Amino acid sequence: AIDDTRRSPDFSAGRWQYGALRDPRSGGQTHLAEFEGSASRATILAMRTGPGYVVPTRGARQCVDDMLSPDWKLAWGDTGRASSPQGPASYQLFQVGDGVLGCVAVSQDWGETSDDLGRKGNLACGYFCRDRRSMTAGDAEDILQHFAIKRGL
Repeated sequence: AIDDTRRSPDFSAGRWQYGALRDPRSGGQTHLAEFEGSASRATILAMRTGPGYVVPTRGARQCVDDMLSPDWKLAWGDTGRASSPQGPASYQLFQVGDGVLGCVAVSQDWGETSDDLGRKGNLACGYFCRDRRSMTAGDAEDILQHFAIKRGL
């Protein structure tokens, strides 16, 4: 369960929601932000671990598969990597239904802490979708230019 949830009454013709959960034992934090506009929607999940903990690296598809209902009938497309303000991130294009939504899934791990397998202490992943227009690799690269997690998360 995510606590501290806030909702806006109406934000730029859309809705947004944010929640955070902190584990006092491990020092870990999970943040979830959801945005919905008139013709687009996005969800971002960020996990930050406490000292001595790491998160398994997860691809963009794996992360989004866990976020969305199987009823969405996802059709997966091209994969790639692009730069973001926090370094390289992976992406994968996908569509929902018969092109009802064109989407890009993104995933990035970061942090100075890593274990012997190279896993980092932080992970951010999510997706951005827009109505009735397919995403391209160029769209994914543009989106990743703005994919950054606030320091101090």
